Amino acid sequence: MSLEFKIIILISIIIIVYFIYSYLKEKKRIKDIKNYCFKKNIYFSEFITNSTLTKNAYNLKTIDRGVDPSIENIMKIEKKELVITIFDFNYYTEQDVTRSVKSGTKYKDRKIINSYIHYETVCIINKPNIVFPRLFLRDKKAISDPHTTFPAFKQNIIIPGDKNFSSNFILHGTPDEDVKDFFATEIKNTFIINHVEGYRYETNQDCFAVSIAKILDIKGRLELLDKSLTIYKEIEFTRKLPSN
Repeated sequence: MSLEFKIIILISIIIIVYFIYSYLKEKKRIKDIKNYCFKKNIYFSEFITNSTLTKNAYNLKTIDRGVDPSIENIMKIEKKELVITIFDFNYYTEQDVTRSVKSGTKYKDRKIINSYIHYETVCIINKPNIVFPRLFLRDKKAISDPHTTFPAFKQNIIIPGDKNFSSNFILHGTPDEDVKDFFATEIKNTFIINHVEGYRYETNQDCFAVSIAKILDIKGRLELLDKSLTIYKEIEFTRKLPSN
């Protein structure tokens, strides 16, 4: 048996072991989420249904991206008027790449479409009749790409008199003055204190969404829930959000 063949076999074994490990790890993650929901009497569904999200939630750019988006492994918590939904969100993006491909004795440029899958975890908090300004917030360390920002909002909004906040976050929204007015001192401090690197925030109509570009286990989901609720409650208390 040649050395090259042994190397191929070894690489094949490593790949197979990796996929088996990933599969078993994912099965355990879902099982842990299911068990937690069962113990806490929380609604859980592996797949989206007509009642999973509110109508306004579908207007969020957080879940309106890419090709063939998918919402899975949904936890739904109802507290008084609050509806909190946490789920896995997957979507594809496609990119045209021009490559030089050999055709006979010559090379020709050929367009190839590369497809990429993105994995995220999203928490959406809804409260009927609440009106949020339209905004999107992320930390400056988060990956910046066309799929994590709003193409319509090109300008980073600077909050007057608060270099600490503006130096750590990128803020987009409309109209500018409503967005600036939204961030009272207490709210800015709450975002800074409770922010986890990679979290992205979006508000629109009666929805407050927090997302991160990774699939979280039950521990990560509970942290996402805790941070999202803390920020939401501070917003609600400080701003006394207007109703429709």
